[in-house]
Amino acid sequence: MKISALFGLLLSLLLLSTMLSANESASAGPVEITADRAERDEAAGTLIYLGNVIITRDQLIVHAASLIITELEDGNKIATLKGSPLTFENTDAEGRLMTGSALEADYDMNTEILILRREAVIEQLGDTISSERIDIDNKNNFATAGGAGQRVHSILKSKDNQ
Repeated sequence: MKISALFGLLLSLLLLSTMLSANESASAGPVEITADRAERDEAAGTLIYLGNVIITRDQLIVHAASLIITELEDGNKIATLKGSPLTFENTDAEGRLMTGSALEADYDMNTEILILRREAVIEQLGDTISSERIDIDNKNNFATAGGAGQRVHSILKSKDNQ
């Protein structure tokens, strides 16, 4: 499998971005969030879900310890998820399962950038990429892993083993 194909797999993570996006497509189902506790702080512009947070939409399932959605002064919203680790899984239209985890994730609903931080791992079809940080830019269909002083580890399953 070519390296560009692996980054193509990373872009399927954008389904998580779509799940959190305020601009839902007509074909996408509703977002359901369950947690042990929820609170809204109107003055701070935050909506907080705590304890056993489960987010579902269509085939996507996300498990986290917390989800904080913050509305900024300009109206943009930032979603921050934390877990030990937070996990997600999604099955695409062809039935291929993609899983991933990280200790933290941020999604900017305006720029459509998803950042997985601290022990970030994505796996699909036996291919794995891991780093302390993985960034996915939904608008520009671009993904990066690693960064200054950070290492990236990839395991690419050979085509013969698929």
